[in-house]
Amino acid sequence: MNFCKSLSVVLFLFLSGVVFSGNAFSQGRERIVQSPPPNSQQQIA
Repeated sequence: MNFCKSLSVVLFLFLSGVVFSGNAFSQGRERIVQSPPPNSQQQIA
C-alpha cells in the first residue's frame, strides 16, 4: 500500500510539473516570438 501510494504521489507531481513547465514554456515562447521582431526591426531601421 505504501509503495502504491507513494508511486501515485510521484506520478501526480510529475504530471503536474510537466503541465506547469509546458504552460510556462509555451507562454515564454509566445513572448519571445511576439517581442523580438519589433525590437530587431527597430535595431535594423
